[in-house]
Amino acid sequence: MKKAKELYSQALMKIDATAILYEEMSLNIRNGGEDMAQYENMTFSRQQLYDEIWSISTSRVAKKYSIPYDKLKKACKDANIPTPTQSYWSSLSIGKEVEKEPLPPSEVKEVVVQYSIKSKEIIPPQINVTQVIEEAVLQSTDLQKVELKTQPQRTYVEGQRNVYDREILYNEVWNEPVTTVAKRYGVSDVAIHKVCKSLSIPVPPRGYWAMKNAGQPVKQIPLPVYDGPAQKIGIKSFDDSEVKAESDDALSFLSEDERIRLIIAAQQITILDDKCKLHSKLNSHKAKIKVWRSNHHRDEFAPRNRDTYRSVPDGEPFLYNDISDVTFPRVYRILNTLFQYVEALGGSVNDDLSLMIRNEKVFYTITEGQDQVPHVLTKDEQKQWDQYERDKKSRSWAYEPKFRKWDYIPNSKLRFSVKANSFIRDSETIGLELRLGEMLVSLFEESENVRIAREKREEAHRKEEEEKRQRELKREHYNQEVEKVQALENEANDYDMACKIRAYISAVEDKASLDESTLKWIEWAKAKADWYDPTVAAFDPDFGKRNHTLDEEKKRPSKKSGYSIW
Repeated sequence: MKKAKELYSQALMKIDATAILYEEMSLNIRNGGEDMAQYENMTFSRQQLYDEIWSISTSRVAKKYSIPYDKLKKACKDANIPTPTQSYWSSLSIGKEVEKEPLPPSEVKEVVVQYSIKSKEIIPPQINVTQVIEEAVLQSTDLQKVELKTQPQRTYVEGQRNVYDREILYNEVWNEPVTTVAKRYGVSDVAIHKVCKSLSIPVPPRGYWAMKNAGQPVKQIPLPVYDGPAQKIGIKSFDDSEVKAESDDALSFLSEDERIRLIIAAQQITILDDKCKLHSKLNSHKAKIKVWRSNHHRDEFAPRNRDTYRSVPDGEPFLYNDISDVTFPRVYRILNTLFQYVEALGGSVNDDLSLMIRNEKVFYTITEGQDQVPHVLTKDEQKQWDQYERDKKSRSWAYEPKFRKWDYIPNSKLRFSVKANSFIRDSETIGLELRLGEMLVSLFEESENVRIAREKREEAHRKEEEEKRQRELKREHYNQEVEKVQALENEANDYDMACKIRAYISAVEDKASLDESTLKWIEWAKAKADWYDPTVAAFDPDFGKRNHTLDEEKKRPSKKSGYSIW
């Protein structure tokens, strides 16, 4: 745990330094690369500065006097003032005895710290993102033609070979990323790098395009003098027609106006300053995080991965498990900027911080990396282990305490993702603050993926419902046919009974002599035959009209019990 706390403190220092770096970058971007900062000096007595640093730490002294940490650290080093190590504060926090390094003698009595302060006139309190985009659109009325003009022409040899002209290829790799140029040539980016090396063509360094897209000043290396051949012939490794079509269709799901506005927004987007008003959804999220944190303990050094045994608790706010407390302000700045630009492009933000883009709900993730270090037993854990060692000597059933083997220290490196296998992350030289354009475009591309997936689900649901409806109609039709056949059988049975009665009546009438009672019976029997016969359907004064379609058991006359029916 001691080692973990030391690394955690180092991570905090790294985060502070990263925040300062990004602040300087964003200020430089907003000022168009010009140095418009003002400078201020703060003077301390050497003994006073030593006493304060060893009582509250260097970072807190810097915060107390609003001095950049790195400037104060350098001033202490120049004045030979010792500063506490991270292990000093870690040992102090767990009650361990610590030794304070004495202040060595020096002729320097005063320490002057010089640092830059930002001019209040440089940063406005709020930026109207919509107005920024609209002004850029008015200045770029025909973006597609402008892009086509900047693309140099290239000549191909017939068949599957390329001709690499030195000057043309130089202009290509400095106008577009090497990966894009390679796709049009039908080769890999490694092949383009090899050709550039063989023709002595300089290529943009790592981070060049991110800085250029963010509006930072970049320097293009001129084409050096070269005595070798001006052209080189190479073999294609794949057909570039499909790649070109794919590139042209990258944002084809947008209308021309939407596409231009998105491209310009991605080129114009820069991280908003801390003085800019925080989005209302982010303010609500901060309140939720505060309430959740007060009621739920979180182990800062535990792994953040979710599995079957560590599912997301009900009600846990978005990002709570993925971002450390000290990194949340930086995440809020990034999200605040993205939210402003998404809304300026017609989108909106949901309560769970997901986005509505082109009427589609787009989800994303932001996670902070962790460094894995061996776990060092805490004071309480060491007591448990010592107790176990003592119990083990006297009891065979002594319970062995279990402690985790690793600690996971937040390292302030962020990763933004809208797809399962695709993400944008911090590198050693470029943070997410300089890749906001890529993040904005990826969100809009994901909205199209969400739309396609939603329409597929809706189409599948529609087909399922239609199949269900057809099955129901078929079932109803079948049941109707069954009922009609049963009714037909019942009617045929009634008709058969009527024919039998009439045949019996004919046999009685054939007798030689018929008395009066027999004649009356014959008349009565004929009436009953007509009552049975569905083709006659005669009405009977006692039984009424017979329902020929019913089963025999349901329509057969039966005796009634109880009182007289009359």
